Amino acid sequence: MSNMVHFSTAQALLSAGLIFLAVAIPVWVLYLVGRRIPPALERRGRKSGFAGSLVLLDAAFVFFFLYWVLFAAIDAAQASRFLSYRVDVPAWQILAPLIPDVVFVALFGWVAVRLALVRRPRVQAEAIAVVWVLGPLAGIAEGLIYKGAVDWQGLAFSAAFAAVATLYLLLSDRVNLTYGTRRGTTLPELDPPGSRTRRAGGK
Repeated sequence: MSNMVHFSTAQALLSAGLIFLAVAIPVWVLYLVGRRIPPALERRGRKSGFAGSLVLLDAAFVFFFLYWVLFAAIDAAQASRFLSYRVDVPAWQILAPLIPDVVFVALFGWVAVRLALVRRPRVQAEAIAVVWVLGPLAGIAEGLIYKGAVDWQGLAFSAAFAAVATLYLLLSDRVNLTYGTRRGTTLPELDPPGSRTRRAGGK
């Protein structure tokens, strides 16, 4: 029994490591490119540019992108198997479950790339729309369409992530300056730490 537990732990650690690498490698590439693209706005004393917590948010989008790539591959394999059986079912009914997978893959990948490479205000709005439409709203729609029980735990997680991501995207100085939002244009410059003390001392 102890050997089985040890093997399960090793398997879990290996899986976690593979998932980490699968997410970290594309995020690192996006970071290397994105950090070279200047922010739309800059303010003295405020953080801007593709770095810090903005990279972590982008990593979440990359994770969801890869998650749905896996699901799309599984559904595609199942559809291919059914088609090879020559069952008496229209091909479009077999391939229809792939449509949501493709949409999720395309939108999560699209936002992940745009967060790193584009410096326009619309990127902020696009990211907010995607986390809500493909998150809690998609979960509710799935329950209504298939008339099945709603996964309340998954719905709560996606809603919490969407809420936290939305607050960050709306309130973060880095986000608003990087993409040049209306709020970013109103942010004043800040004095560097200690500058007031130096001025008060006459230095």
